[in-house]
Amino acid sequence: MPDFFLGDTPLLSGNVDFPLIGAWTGEVLLSSTTSPPIGTVTTLTMRGTSRLCTVVDAGGDYLQVKARLVAGRGGLDATLDPRDYRGYQAAQIAQDAIKDAGEVPGVWDALATYCPHWLRPQGPLRACLQRLVRLTNDPQLHWRVGDDGVVSLLRDDYSVVVDATNQAGFAQLASWGQERLLLLSLTDTSIQPGRSVNAFGQTRPIDRALYTWDADAFQCMAWWR
Repeated sequence: MPDFFLGDTPLLSGNVDFPLIGAWTGEVLLSSTTSPPIGTVTTLTMRGTSRLCTVVDAGGDYLQVKARLVAGRGGLDATLDPRDYRGYQAAQIAQDAIKDAGEVPGVWDALATYCPHWLRPQGPLRACLQRLVRLTNDPQLHWRVGDDGVVSLLRDDYSVVVDATNQAGFAQLASWGQERLLLLSLTDTSIQPGRSVNAFGQTRPIDRALYTWDADAFQCMAWWR
């Protein structure tokens, strides 16, 4: 039985890139002859974990149906109209921007800054959020789109989620020190930015994870800080 689905459609292969900030993106090859409509909000399921996403491109060249996906509802690059705020909390300004772009805001309590006057310039949502988060001056705070498609401000603690040295189903395949890069074979998608992995004798705090799969393998390339 396939372990990877877009909605109810099994996937033949694909890759998904999880960044520290923003939204994950993916490219998948479907076991179908029908392309999903662009703009479809659906779920990507990888080894039992489902994540809400939007189809941003799709095609069926040579009878191979491919789709490009982005986490959430595809609004991070939506252009926001300018708006003038006077006497607002920065968290409310951020949540307003997320709603205006068609995304769903989550918890932003960590953005506890009062703005006597804040001008939101015209531009993409992601630029607006980056500008607001800089107000915190806290390197542990990062905004990301969660598995449920909600855009939240998170405090990453880099807790250890995988011990590849003794955890069943994980294999340490390679490590490149110059690139600060691990290659692991694994059973799920628990390796995520903001968490850590014990591998090759060290604890590695992960800032990016790229998963790839096909009929023969499921692997993760993880970059540590």
